[in-house]
Amino acid sequence: MKCTNCQGEWTAPANKSLSKCPFCQADMLQMLNEKAEVLSTDVILGNMLQAYGTVLLQNQQRLAAMISDLFAHDHKTKRLLLLSVRENIPTQLAALSTTDKNERYTHILDMQHRLADEAFLKEEIVQQMVKNWTTALGWEHEDADEPFEKDLHEGLNGFKNANGEMITQSKYNDAWPFSEGLSRVKLNGKFGYINQQGNETIPLIYTNASDFSEGIAIVGRNGKFGYLDIQGKEMIPLKYDMASDFKEGLARVRLNGKYGFFDKKGKLGIILKYEYAEDFNKGLSLVVFNGKRGYIDKRGNWVKDANDE
Repeated sequence: MKCTNCQGEWTAPANKSLSKCPFCQADMLQMLNEKAEVLSTDVILGNMLQAYGTVLLQNQQRLAAMISDLFAHDHKTKRLLLLSVRENIPTQLAALSTTDKNERYTHILDMQHRLADEAFLKEEIVQQMVKNWTTALGWEHEDADEPFEKDLHEGLNGFKNANGEMITQSKYNDAWPFSEGLSRVKLNGKFGYINQQGNETIPLIYTNASDFSEGIAIVGRNGKFGYLDIQGKEMIPLKYDMASDFKEGLARVRLNGKYGFFDKKGKLGIILKYEYAEDFNKGLSLVVFNGKRGYIDKRGNWVKDANDE
């Protein structure tokens, strides 16, 4: 533990953390509370971890009690942080503190995808919960180093690891950097994906493909487009004439001249009925319906007519 008043450091007895600094006798929690109302979330959490150490993240009951005290002035943030504790996010992150940043980065992405799928939480909520803690831990600017180097041999591409060992032979016409643990590769005009062991986890059967982003990739075959999840499952079937990236949680598709939008769970959130539609921007999409231009919200409600200018 470390006192934020005198900077004294000590090791608390097992399974305990002293409420007062043994050097200056300052009340630890009171010192944290005094400035809580004027400090940002990451600074408050960072001060808490500086005082009590990352071992606090493994004690859900005590951590929840401290959050309730420190964020009594900010009910919205308090609810979000308490939800993160219930979903075991701080404990999982504490277990990653001794891993290298590449492994940590991969585990954090996996954790985010799993929480979104299994806890039925919105991606944005999960990302914010994780970010609160990674920022407090000083990991906010960490990105994984590209652990593999492309190997070009006789015009064909493969990958070798940091030790110079080939993880896959140079056989692909093209290969892209790894994204979320997978590399997009192309052979004889067909796209697929390999993992970091060089295995083709998603077969090379697509004529179009994008890199994975937040566990989703756009793929195309025979002139039709859809979306894959990170396991290679078609979360949105390949039957659309056009498919765009997700923007603000929704992806624009077109079928038989009509536009609509899917959410990240593969649900058609806004039915295909528009003659034209643009990606969402600040919560609105410009559309044309029955020849009339206007803006809809993310529920498909007509918000306002568009100016002709």
